[in-house]
Amino acid sequence: MNFFLLRWQALMKNLIPHFIQQQFAQGVWHGRFHAATLFIDITGFTSLTETLMQYEKEGAEVLAGALADIFNPLVTAVYARGGFIASFAGDAFTAIFPDDADQPHPPALRALSTAFYSQSLFPDYENAAPHQGRVRLMQMRYGDFAIGIKIGLSMGEVTWGIAGEQGMHSFYFRGEAVSQCAEAQKHGHSGDIIAA
Repeated sequence: MNFFLLRWQALMKNLIPHFIQQQFAQGVWHGRFHAATLFIDITGFTSLTETLMQYEKEGAEVLAGALADIFNPLVTAVYARGGFIASFAGDAFTAIFPDDADQPHPPALRALSTAFYSQSLFPDYENAAPHQGRVRLMQMRYGDFAIGIKIGLSMGEVTWGIAGEQGMHSFYFRGEAVSQCAEAQKHGHSGDIIAA
């Protein structure tokens, strides 16, 4: 098999939620389920990106490392608690924790556990300005950056679908649970967990 095709398939497997992959393989194109939802927004990321991009290739490499340092533990926490990433949007993502009989805990508890764990990755930095809230200081060769996290939680029905034809498909997750968790985090400060 072509090397580039294998790499493309591996990349797509990581970008498309396993839930969608399973439904697509079974020929199921839409549905709904009950779930807890979590929205995580990284604060301070724009400043970090703007500064590092001034250093072109080296800055991009440092930024890639910072992204991995920030997002890998968060994403790992979601999957470890029976959730999945529904979408990324710049410096934020939405995670969904479906009601699943195979999981030992209900979805709300798994989402809340993920939120508290994620919050713990951003301890109080004693020299942070009062308006910054709870932040993690990332010290890099191009400066020190205060990075924080805002978390929104919700629960309810999630509607999903796979749209498209002739090999061109996209997917979506929507519903009050999805929109309310994103809206909830807007009402908090760095370090806050807000439930809708």
